[in-house]
Amino acid sequence: MAELTETQARLPRFWGANMTFAFATSDWWPGFSYTSDERARLKALAETVPPSAMRIWMYALVPAIFILIAAAAVAGLMVPVLTFLYPNPADIKPLPFVLVLASVAAISLGLGIPIAMALGGRLALWWVGDTGRLVEEPGDAALHAKFRRQLWRVLLVMCGLFVPGCWLWITYDLHAGPFITVMKWVTVLWIGVSGVATWRLRRA
Repeated sequence: MAELTETQARLPRFWGANMTFAFATSDWWPGFSYTSDERARLKALAETVPPSAMRIWMYALVPAIFILIAAAAVAGLMVPVLTFLYPNPADIKPLPFVLVLASVAAISLGLGIPIAMALGGRLALWWVGDTGRLVEEPGDAALHAKFRRQLWRVLLVMCGLFVPGCWLWITYDLHAGPFITVMKWVTVLWIGVSGVATWRLRRA
């Protein structure tokens, strides 16, 4: 049986809490499907995470750490690459810029999100106290690997759609105003759904 490291074992615990929260709103999450046994294990893992640690992890630590990682990727990778390709910023072409941006996004998301989740989980449990007792089971390593594959698959699809989407946006000179308005309402709707999910979990 493959054993998980402490960091690897921590990630499914918080991911289990996240998916338990998600499944309280809907049984269908594209790209993140699980069998009934896997859902049961994710729920068991979620129960080892104190609710206060989960809130700190989800709403504060993961976003903050990921923003720092993304900023480092932009400053340390995207800017040097574009500077090398186009010493004069006025010469930057739309398609190469979009391709570089998509590549940096794929790297920062694919590596940054798991790092932010694992590090955020460690800090949250250190701050609150790790009161949950985790007993590793034979399928935990496979569950961890499945989550990583799912994350990379979704991110690659997103970045793959990002390139032609931006190209069409530039080609047809689309304006962002209506899109931003829609995204604002989507955000408001998502906050409402999250609130309902939290209420349902507390009553369960």
